[in-house]
Amino acid sequence: MKNLPLPLKIVLDYDTYWISSQRRWRLPHNIEKSAKKVSIWVDKEQIPDNEIILEKGIVKFSDPNREVTENNKVIAEVTLKKHFSISRFQQNLILAMVGIIPATLIYLYTSFPISSSKQQESNEALTGTQLAALPCYPVVIDNNGTPVLDTCKFTEACNQLLKNSNQRAAYDLVYLGQSNNISQQLSTTGKKIYRQLIDKYKITEFDDIDKYKKELFGMFVQIVNGIGMTFQNTNIEFVLHDTRNPLASVITIQNAISGRKEGSPTTNFGVGLIKDYAQLGIEGSSYLCYSLSLKTGEVIKSSTIPLFSKKYGLVGFVCINMKIKKLKNGDKDYTRKFIDDMIAIKYNKKIEEIVDNTK
Repeated sequence: MKNLPLPLKIVLDYDTYWISSQRRWRLPHNIEKSAKKVSIWVDKEQIPDNEIILEKGIVKFSDPNREVTENNKVIAEVTLKKHFSISRFQQNLILAMVGIIPATLIYLYTSFPISSSKQQESNEALTGTQLAALPCYPVVIDNNGTPVLDTCKFTEACNQLLKNSNQRAAYDLVYLGQSNNISQQLSTTGKKIYRQLIDKYKITEFDDIDKYKKELFGMFVQIVNGIGMTFQNTNIEFVLHDTRNPLASVITIQNAISGRKEGSPTTNFGVGLIKDYAQLGIEGSSYLCYSLSLKTGEVIKSSTIPLFSKKYGLVGFVCINMKIKKLKNGDKDYTRKFIDDMIAIKYNKKIEEIVDNTK
């Protein structure tokens, strides 16, 4: 005898699953298409099977007089269809479908150039090269592979930029300093040199660094968070990085698979990528669909989309990282869940009302 899937017991929360205007239940998205049979208990009273109608993940009561309110506790016992199977073609189709996401982000980036309200007052390109292209770049990698700020190199960079004019590098250095409370780390002499640098280049826009970052990255935070939440639970990580502050580069992150969170530093690889773009001296293209390894050794699929400002040059990365091992190996349970999460639709009363009103 073949093994049959065991019934699942689910509490059907009134606010989440009950559609009062249509008097029906919507089953959880991850099982709605796999449901074969449903039994319902309302406050421990089992509803006769002949009074339950199951159609495409929607459960209705055939008796129009049966009332359900938010005070009722409703439990559904759902019997699922046979186990899911997936072909090699379907695996490749899934991976190709996910490849559309970087292209979408690139389109959004090119459609909405980066600028803040302060930048709009003077959005002319700064002269010189970016700080990360210089030998005195003060971000170094420690023994744990983590980027840290070398205060000696920071003061060295200040001295060099006082002697040799380089607007873009000076702005990058002050941005890095203000982002990391550099005045509390420098010696008395170092503070004076840093002040001289700020005065020479008349840099004032980073005085309120948090406000500046919110204005600069606000739109991209919404885009990355929105796309990330659209693909919730899929093991596709979306990260917005601040490339001018590698010590706390993660501005926002969704579906984290790399162990990072908001405010986390970039990686050794990330610093190398920042230097690579800086040394180009022009707006470099995206790196798409390459392989990287997590700290666990697991190989993932990655894409990096650089964000450029006309005035400052490289200011950020949008990175997409995806776990692909189980998909490539044809893990049926993982792939079934992945597809369910990819196509999951959440019921929204407000949207339903708008749709109804525009028919």
